[in-house]
Amino acid sequence: MKNSSVKKVLKRLKPYRFILLLAVLSALVGVSLTLYIPVLVGNAIDRIIGKGSVDFEDVARILGCIGIAIGGVTVCQWLMNYLVNLVSFRTVRDLRREVFRKLNSVPLSYIDTHGHGDLMSRVINDVDAVGDGLTQMFLQLFSGVVTIAGTLVFMLMIDWRIALVVFFLTPLSLFAAGFIGKLTSKRFREQQILQGEISSYVEEYVGNQRVVKAFSYEEQAFEDFDRYNTELYGVGFKAQYAGALANPTTRLVNAIVYAAVGIIGALAALSGTLTVGGLSCFLTYANQYTKPFNEVTGVLTQLQTGIAAAGRVFEVLEAEDETPDSASAPSPGHKGEVNIEDVSFCLCAFTTSTAAE
Repeated sequence: MKNSSVKKVLKRLKPYRFILLLAVLSALVGVSLTLYIPVLVGNAIDRIIGKGSVDFEDVARILGCIGIAIGGVTVCQWLMNYLVNLVSFRTVRDLRREVFRKLNSVPLSYIDTHGHGDLMSRVINDVDAVGDGLTQMFLQLFSGVVTIAGTLVFMLMIDWRIALVVFFLTPLSLFAAGFIGKLTSKRFREQQILQGEISSYVEEYVGNQRVVKAFSYEEQAFEDFDRYNTELYGVGFKAQYAGALANPTTRLVNAIVYAAVGIIGALAALSGTLTVGGLSCFLTYANQYTKPFNEVTGVLTQLQTGIAAAGRVFEVLEAEDETPDSASAPSPGHKGEVNIEDVSFCLCAFTTSTAAE
Protein backbone atom coordinates (compact mmCIF):
# COMPACT_ATOMS: atom_id res chain seq x y z
CA MET A 1 0.00 0.00 0.00
CA LYS A 2 2.80 2.41 0.95
CA ASN A 3 4.93 1.74 -2.14
CA SER A 4 1.85 1.82 -4.35
CA SER A 5 0.86 5.27 -3.08
CA VAL A 6 4.36 6.63 -3.64
CA LYS A 7 4.43 5.33 -7.23
CA LYS A 8 1.05 6.89 -7.96
CA VAL A 9 2.21 10.25 -6.66
CA LEU A 10 5.43 10.07 -8.68
CA LYS A 11 3.44 9.41 -11.87
CA ARG A 12 1.81 12.82 -11.44
CA LEU A 13 5.23 14.47 -11.60
CA LYS A 14 5.77 13.60 -15.27
CA PRO A 15 4.53 16.99 -16.59
CA TYR A 16 7.25 18.67 -14.53
CA ARG A 17 10.21 16.53 -15.57
CA PHE A 18 12.13 19.48 -16.99
CA ILE A 19 11.79 21.50 -13.78
CA LEU A 20 12.93 18.50 -11.75
CA LEU A 21 15.94 18.11 -14.05
CA LEU A 22 16.92 21.73 -13.39
CA ALA A 23 16.56 21.08 -9.66
CA VAL A 24 18.86 18.05 -9.95
CA LEU A 25 21.46 20.11 -11.84
CA SER A 26 21.27 22.84 -9.19
CA ALA A 27 21.76 20.24 -6.48
CA LEU A 28 24.70 18.74 -8.38
CA VAL A 29 26.49 22.08 -8.76
CA GLY A 30 25.71 23.19 -5.20
CA VAL A 31 26.91 19.97 -3.59
CA SER A 32 30.03 19.89 -5.76
CA LEU A 33 30.96 23.38 -4.56
CA THR A 34 30.17 22.37 -0.98
CA LEU A 35 32.50 19.41 -1.24
CA TYR A 36 35.24 21.54 -2.78
CA ILE A 37 35.29 23.94 0.18
CA PRO A 38 36.87 21.40 2.63
CA VAL A 39 39.65 20.80 0.10
CA LEU A 40 40.38 24.54 0.05
CA VAL A 41 40.26 24.70 3.85
CA GLY A 42 42.68 21.76 4.11
CA ASN A 43 45.07 23.41 1.69
CA ALA A 44 44.94 26.63 3.71
CA ILE A 45 45.70 24.73 6.93
CA ASP A 46 48.70 23.01 5.36
CA ARG A 47 50.06 26.45 4.33
CA ILE A 48 49.99 27.90 7.86
CA ILE A 49 51.54 24.95 9.73
CA GLY A 50 55.11 25.40 10.78
CA LYS A 51 56.93 28.31 12.35
CA GLY A 52 57.69 31.07 9.86
CA SER A 53 56.28 29.11 6.91
CA VAL A 54 52.93 30.88 6.52
CA ASP A 55 52.21 31.73 2.88
CA PHE A 56 49.93 34.73 3.35
CA GLU A 57 49.52 35.38 -0.36
CA ASP A 58 48.45 31.82 -1.09
CA VAL A 59 46.16 31.73 1.96
CA ALA A 60 44.46 34.96 0.82
CA ARG A 61 43.91 33.47 -2.63
CA ILE A 62 42.38 30.34 -1.09
CA LEU A 63 40.09 32.43 1.13
CA GLY A 64 38.87 34.29 -1.96
CA CYS A 65 38.08 30.98 -3.66
CA ILE A 66 36.21 29.85 -0.54
CA GLY A 67 34.09 33.02 -0.62
CA ILE A 68 33.22 32.49 -4.27
CA ALA A 69 32.31 28.84 -3.61
CA ILE A 70 30.07 29.81 -0.68
CA GLY A 71 28.26 32.33 -2.91
CA GLY A 72 27.73 29.66 -5.57
CA VAL A 73 26.38 27.22 -2.98
CA THR A 74 23.90 29.83 -1.74
CA VAL A 75 22.57 30.53 -5.24
CA CYS A 76 22.28 26.84 -6.13
CA GLN A 77 20.49 25.96 -2.89
CA TRP A 78 18.01 28.81 -3.37
CA LEU A 79 17.32 27.72 -6.95
CA MET A 80 16.88 24.09 -5.95
CA ASN A 81 14.46 24.98 -3.15
CA TYR A 82 12.48 27.23 -5.47
CA LEU A 83 12.17 24.59 -8.19
CA VAL A 84 11.27 21.79 -5.78
CA ASN A 85 8.59 23.89 -4.10
CA LEU A 86 7.26 24.90 -7.52
CA VAL A 87 6.85 21.26 -8.54
CA SER A 88 5.33 20.35 -5.18
CA PHE A 89 2.76 23.17 -5.22
CA ARG A 90 1.74 22.45 -8.81
CA THR A 91 1.39 18.75 -8.08
CA VAL A 92 -0.79 19.52 -5.05
CA ARG A 93 -2.91 21.85 -7.20
CA ASP A 94 -3.38 19.16 -9.85
CA LEU A 95 -4.11 16.47 -7.28
CA ARG A 96 -6.70 18.60 -5.48
CA ARG A 97 -8.43 19.36 -8.79
CA GLU A 98 -8.46 15.66 -9.62
CA VAL A 99 -9.98 14.73 -6.26
CA PHE A 100 -12.64 17.44 -6.47
CA ARG A 101 -13.53 16.40 -10.03
CA LYS A 102 -13.77 12.80 -8.82
CA LEU A 103 -16.24 13.77 -6.11
CA ASN A 104 -18.49 15.14 -8.86
CA SER A 105 -18.44 11.85 -10.77
CA VAL A 106 -18.97 9.28 -8.01
CA PRO A 107 -22.50 8.03 -7.22
CA LEU A 108 -24.50 9.82 -4.55
CA SER A 109 -24.36 6.63 -2.51
CA TYR A 110 -20.60 7.12 -2.14
CA ILE A 111 -21.11 10.64 -0.75
CA ASP A 112 -23.89 9.44 1.56
CA THR A 113 -21.83 6.55 2.96
CA HIS A 114 -18.77 8.68 3.74
CA GLY A 115 -18.59 11.46 6.29
CA HIS A 116 -18.63 14.85 4.61
CA GLY A 117 -15.98 16.16 6.96
CA ASP A 118 -13.79 13.16 6.17
CA LEU A 119 -14.08 13.84 2.43
CA MET A 120 -13.28 17.50 3.03
CA SER A 121 -10.25 16.48 5.10
CA ARG A 122 -8.99 14.34 2.21
CA VAL A 123 -9.37 17.17 -0.29
CA ILE A 124 -7.69 19.77 1.94
CA ASN A 125 -5.57 18.31 4.76
CA ASP A 126 -4.45 15.06 3.15
CA VAL A 127 -3.49 16.67 -0.16
CA ASP A 128 -1.51 19.31 1.75
CA ALA A 129 0.26 16.54 3.66
CA VAL A 130 1.18 14.90 0.35
CA GLY A 131 2.67 18.21 -0.83
CA ASP A 132 4.71 18.60 2.36
CA GLY A 133 5.99 15.05 2.01
CA LEU A 134 6.95 15.67 -1.61
CA THR A 135 8.85 18.82 -0.73
CA GLN A 136 10.84 17.18 2.04
CA MET A 137 11.49 14.04 0.01
CA PHE A 138 12.91 15.87 -2.99
CA LEU A 139 14.90 18.39 -0.99
CA GLN A 140 16.60 15.58 0.91
CA LEU A 141 16.77 13.23 -2.09
CA PHE A 142 18.41 15.59 -4.58
CA SER A 143 21.07 16.97 -2.28
CA GLY A 144 21.42 13.78 -0.21
CA VAL A 145 22.22 11.36 -3.04
CA VAL A 146 24.76 13.72 -4.62
CA THR A 147 26.34 14.48 -1.22
CA ILE A 148 26.74 10.81 -0.33
CA ALA A 149 28.24 9.90 -3.72
CA GLY A 150 30.50 12.96 -3.85
CA THR A 151 31.89 12.66 -0.33
CA LEU A 152 32.57 8.97 -0.83
CA VAL A 153 34.59 9.73 -3.98
CA PHE A 154 36.57 12.49 -2.27
CA MET A 155 37.30 10.31 0.77
CA LEU A 156 38.51 7.46 -1.42
CA MET A 157 40.86 9.89 -3.16
CA ILE A 158 42.31 11.09 0.17
CA ASP A 159 42.63 7.74 2.01
CA TRP A 160 40.72 4.68 0.84
CA ARG A 161 41.23 2.77 4.12
CA ILE A 162 39.51 5.40 6.25
CA ALA A 163 36.83 5.79 3.57
CA LEU A 164 36.00 2.08 3.84
CA VAL A 165 35.54 2.45 7.60
CA VAL A 166 32.95 5.18 7.02
CA PHE A 167 31.31 3.22 4.21
CA PHE A 168 30.81 0.03 6.23
CA LEU A 169 29.70 1.68 9.49
CA THR A 170 27.16 4.10 8.00
CA PRO A 171 24.58 1.41 6.98
CA LEU A 172 23.90 0.92 10.69
CA SER A 173 22.07 4.25 10.70
CA LEU A 174 20.07 3.19 7.62
CA PHE A 175 19.06 -0.01 9.37
CA ALA A 176 17.93 1.91 12.45
CA ALA A 177 15.94 4.43 10.38
CA GLY A 178 14.29 1.70 8.29
CA PHE A 179 13.34 -0.31 11.38
CA ILE A 180 11.75 2.69 13.07
CA GLY A 181 10.00 3.66 9.81
CA LYS A 182 8.26 0.30 9.63
CA LEU A 183 7.09 0.64 13.22
CA THR A 184 5.65 4.11 12.70
CA SER A 185 3.93 3.76 9.29
CA LYS A 186 0.86 2.08 10.81
CA ARG A 187 0.61 4.74 13.51
CA PHE A 188 0.66 7.58 11.02
CA ARG A 189 -2.04 5.96 8.91
CA GLU A 190 -4.26 5.60 11.99
CA GLN A 191 -3.60 9.26 12.78
CA GLN A 192 -4.76 10.39 9.32
CA ILE A 193 -7.90 8.24 9.55
CA LEU A 194 -8.80 9.68 12.95
CA GLN A 195 -8.22 13.22 11.70
CA GLY A 196 -10.73 12.54 8.93
CA GLU A 197 -13.24 11.12 11.40
CA ILE A 198 -12.99 14.05 13.80
CA SER A 199 -13.29 16.51 10.89
CA SER A 200 -16.41 14.69 9.74
CA TYR A 201 -17.92 14.80 13.23
CA VAL A 202 -17.24 18.52 13.69
CA GLU A 203 -18.65 19.32 10.24
CA GLU A 204 -21.87 17.41 10.92
CA TYR A 205 -22.22 18.86 14.42
CA VAL A 206 -21.79 22.46 13.26
CA GLY A 207 -23.99 21.96 10.20
CA ASN A 208 -26.80 20.48 12.30
CA GLN A 209 -26.57 22.80 15.27
CA ARG A 210 -30.32 23.48 15.31
CA VAL A 211 -31.11 19.77 15.56
CA VAL A 212 -28.54 19.34 18.32
CA LYS A 213 -30.09 22.12 20.39
CA ALA A 214 -33.65 21.03 19.64
CA PHE A 215 -33.00 17.59 21.12
CA SER A 216 -30.68 18.84 23.92
CA TYR A 217 -27.83 16.76 22.53
CA GLU A 218 -25.02 19.11 23.56
CA GLU A 219 -23.62 17.02 26.41
CA GLN A 220 -23.68 13.79 24.41
CA ALA A 221 -22.09 15.55 21.43
CA PHE A 222 -19.28 16.84 23.64
CA GLU A 223 -18.70 13.36 25.07
CA ASP A 224 -18.49 11.88 21.58
CA PHE A 225 -16.11 14.61 20.45
CA ASP A 226 -13.96 14.16 23.55
CA ARG A 227 -13.73 10.44 22.80
CA TYR A 228 -12.55 11.12 19.22
CA ASN A 229 -10.14 13.80 20.42
CA THR A 230 -8.65 11.60 23.15
CA GLU A 231 -8.16 8.72 20.74
CA LEU A 232 -6.49 11.04 18.21
CA TYR A 233 -4.23 12.41 20.94
CA GLY A 234 -3.12 8.92 21.94
CA VAL A 235 -2.42 7.70 18.41
CA GLY A 236 -0.79 10.99 17.37
CA PHE A 237 1.46 11.05 20.42
CA LYS A 238 2.64 7.48 19.82
CA ALA A 239 3.26 8.17 16.13
CA GLN A 240 5.21 11.38 16.76
CA TYR A 241 7.18 9.85 19.62
CA ALA A 242 8.15 6.77 17.62
CA GLY A 243 9.08 8.90 14.61
CA ALA A 244 11.19 11.20 16.78
CA LEU A 245 13.35 8.27 17.87
CA ALA A 246 14.82 7.87 14.38
CA ASN A 247 16.89 11.05 14.35
CA PRO A 248 18.67 10.62 17.72
CA THR A 249 19.36 6.96 16.89
CA THR A 250 21.02 7.74 13.58
CA ARG A 251 22.93 10.65 15.11
CA LEU A 252 24.35 8.28 17.72
CA VAL A 253 25.56 5.91 15.02
CA ASN A 254 26.99 8.79 12.99
CA ALA A 255 28.79 10.15 16.05
CA ILE A 256 30.45 6.76 16.48
CA VAL A 257 31.52 6.88 12.81
CA TYR A 258 32.92 10.39 13.25
CA ALA A 259 34.86 9.36 16.34
CA ALA A 260 36.30 6.33 14.54
CA VAL A 261 37.39 8.50 11.62
CA GLY A 262 39.01 11.00 14.01
CA ILE A 263 41.02 8.30 15.82
CA ILE A 264 42.16 6.50 12.66
CA GLY A 265 42.90 9.78 10.89
CA ALA A 266 44.93 11.08 13.83
CA LEU A 267 47.04 7.91 13.81
CA ALA A 268 47.56 8.30 10.06
CA ALA A 269 48.63 11.93 10.55
CA LEU A 270 51.11 10.94 13.27
CA SER A 271 52.58 8.28 10.99
CA GLY A 272 53.00 10.82 8.21
CA THR A 273 50.61 9.19 5.70
CA LEU A 274 48.07 11.99 6.09
CA THR A 275 48.62 15.73 6.49
CA VAL A 276 46.86 17.81 9.14
CA GLY A 277 44.91 19.61 6.42
CA GLY A 278 43.97 16.24 4.93
CA LEU A 279 42.72 15.07 8.35
CA SER A 280 40.62 18.24 8.72
CA CYS A 281 39.22 17.70 5.22
CA PHE A 282 38.47 14.04 5.97
CA LEU A 283 36.62 14.84 9.20
CA THR A 284 34.49 17.37 7.34
CA TYR A 285 33.68 14.80 4.66
CA ALA A 286 32.80 12.19 7.28
CA ASN A 287 30.34 14.64 8.82
CA GLN A 288 28.87 15.58 5.43
CA TYR A 289 28.57 11.92 4.43
CA THR A 290 26.38 11.14 7.42
CA LYS A 291 24.44 14.41 7.29
CA PRO A 292 21.89 13.27 4.63
CA PHE A 293 20.96 10.28 6.79
CA ASN A 294 20.30 12.61 9.72
CA GLU A 295 18.21 14.94 7.58
CA VAL A 296 16.08 12.12 6.16
CA THR A 297 15.35 10.71 9.61
CA GLY A 298 14.66 14.24 10.85
CA VAL A 299 11.78 14.62 8.39
CA LEU A 300 10.66 11.00 8.69
CA THR A 301 7.48 12.13 10.44
CA GLN A 302 6.43 14.32 7.51
CA LEU A 303 7.30 11.62 5.01
CA GLN A 304 5.25 8.99 6.85
CA THR A 305 2.34 11.42 7.22
CA GLY A 306 2.49 12.24 3.50
CA ILE A 307 2.51 8.56 2.52
CA ALA A 308 -0.46 7.81 4.78
CA ALA A 309 -2.32 10.84 3.41
CA ALA A 310 -1.59 9.77 -0.18
CA GLY A 311 -3.23 6.42 0.50
CA ARG A 312 -6.41 8.15 1.68
CA VAL A 313 -6.43 10.48 -1.34
CA PHE A 314 -6.09 7.63 -3.81
CA GLU A 315 -8.91 5.75 -2.10
CA VAL A 316 -11.16 8.53 -3.36
CA LEU A 317 -9.57 8.72 -6.80
CA GLU A 318 -9.95 4.97 -7.32
CA ALA A 319 -13.62 4.88 -6.35
CA GLU A 320 -15.97 3.74 -9.12
CA ASP A 321 -17.68 6.45 -11.13
CA GLU A 322 -21.42 6.65 -11.43
CA THR A 323 -22.62 4.36 -14.23
CA PRO A 324 -23.89 6.55 -17.10
CA ASP A 325 -27.18 5.82 -18.84
CA SER A 326 -26.88 3.67 -21.91
CA ALA A 327 -27.38 5.21 -25.32
CA SER A 328 -30.57 3.15 -25.80
CA ALA A 329 -32.20 4.40 -22.59
CA PRO A 330 -35.62 5.99 -23.22
CA SER A 331 -35.78 9.76 -23.11
CA PRO A 332 -38.12 11.34 -20.55
CA GLY A 333 -39.72 13.28 -23.37
CA HIS A 334 -40.09 16.52 -21.41
CA LYS A 335 -39.35 19.79 -23.16
CA GLY A 336 -39.11 21.84 -20.00
CA GLU A 337 -42.18 23.95 -20.84
CA VAL A 338 -44.96 24.96 -18.42
CA ASN A 339 -48.38 25.96 -19.74
CA ILE A 340 -50.79 27.88 -17.49
CA GLU A 341 -54.45 27.64 -18.60
CA ASP A 342 -57.77 28.74 -17.02
CA VAL A 343 -56.05 30.56 -14.17
CA SER A 344 -57.47 33.79 -12.77
CA PHE A 345 -56.52 36.10 -9.95
CA CYS A 346 -59.02 37.92 -7.76
CA LEU A 347 -58.73 40.66 -5.17
CA CYS A 348 -62.23 40.01 -3.84
CA ALA A 349 -61.19 39.33 -0.27
CA PHE A 350 -59.13 42.50 -0.19
CA THR A 351 -61.98 44.56 -1.68
CA THR A 352 -64.55 43.16 0.78
CA SER A 353 -62.29 43.87 3.72
CA THR A 354 -61.75 47.43 2.58
CA ALA A 355 -65.46 48.02 2.11
CA ALA A 356 -66.22 46.69 5.62
CA GLU A 357 -63.84 49.19 7.11
